[in-house]
Amino acid sequence: MIQQNDGIALYNCGKITMEDNILHWNCGFGIRMNFADSCYVRRNDCSHVNRLTDPSDCAAILLIASKYDTIEHNNFTYSGDGVFLSQQNYTQIPACNYFAYNDCSYSPHNAIECTFSAVNTFKENICNYSHYGFWLGYSSRTTVDHNEIIGNLQTGIAVNKGYQNTFIGNTIKENPLGVELWEGDRIAPYEDQDSRDYLITSNLFEGNTMGISSKVTEHLVVKDNSFIRNKEDIYLEDKPVQDTLTGNTFKSPSLYHIRSPSTET
Repeated sequence: MIQQNDGIALYNCGKITMEDNILHWNCGFGIRMNFADSCYVRRNDCSHVNRLTDPSDCAAILLIASKYDTIEHNNFTYSGDGVFLSQQNYTQIPACNYFAYNDCSYSPHNAIECTFSAVNTFKENICNYSHYGFWLGYSSRTTVDHNEIIGNLQTGIAVNKGYQNTFIGNTIKENPLGVELWEGDRIAPYEDQDSRDYLITSNLFEGNTMGISSKVTEHLVVKDNSFIRNKEDIYLEDKPVQDTLTGNTFKSPSLYHIRSPSTET
């Protein structure tokens, strides 16, 4: 199912299994899932999904307001986005999707984009050499667990206005920013959502320009991570509130292990 707009499109479906399909070189989406719940997507080749003239608004796999889906062992490389998932205007309904062992690398935008969504797990995916490894704007209760996030052009994991997210056991290497957290713009109806309550633990930050950048973010816990040969390891800005840095290992930064210009740190 190749050289179409979409390889497979599902609307208002449930309990669909998609395995071992060749869905590459489409120009919209390899797999499009709108309100498709409890589906299984395994071992599909959805690589090279791109517009001919502009890689915007296309992805290897798209999930819109889809819940309880399992996405494993797929090839999502060289696409506009590897994964694009959004629950915008449905954020109150936990998505509970599970993404594991997918290769999402070489995207001109985001290896994985998950926006306005809650309760998703990303485990042991490869998110290398894209513009962003993970873009998780406005997402909450997300777990990013033991992923490989190497050599992205901007940021390994970027989250604006997210909360209660956990990053554990990831390899985050050779990005300008390893993890970037900030308050971001106010978008209706999410104006009251704040950047807060992060657990960043047991990750390897190596060779990044900056390991962690946290701005206007409250209740950040950075615990038991290894920081090796980053230019700066941790940067805290704009009134950090009740942050905890403990049990981390720092080796050979060019400038700072921990830097904060705030007088209230």
